[in-house]
Amino acid sequence: MAKYKDTDLAYIAGLLDGEGTISIAAGSKKWPALRVEIASTDYEVLHYAEQVLGVGKIHSQGQFHPLGGRPCFKYYIYCQKASDVLGLVLPYLHIKKQQAILGIKWQKNIVGRKQPGEVRKYYIDQMRALNHKWRLL
Repeated sequence: MAKYKDTDLAYIAGLLDGEGTISIAAGSKKWPALRVEIASTDYEVLHYAEQVLGVGKIHSQGQFHPLGGRPCFKYYIYCQKASDVLGLVLPYLHIKKQQAILGIKWQKNIVGRKQPGEVRKYYIDQMRALNHKWRLL
């Protein structure tokens, strides 16, 4: 990957901490895949992140609110590219640092290796628990 400014990586980490999700979810071939996503009603914010990182895609999610309003967009990065991005922003993450570490470990230790199903399930369950901890407060 190219050379990045610390300020750009810190900004993207802030977007991920505030409006993002790190997950291990069913991929295009129904196999679990690392996924990083950031949602926003401001397309330019996501476009900036996409331009800085040079990876991922932005998709329109339609209207943000059922009664109308601003359209919502999501910026997605998958698999090894997601792991690479997490490695870049890891020093700047606060809220989602544990999810990022787990996602990087998943990509390094699980993907493309013949691991027992219970090992894969452990990672998926750990990520799910980390992502749901804030809902319990």
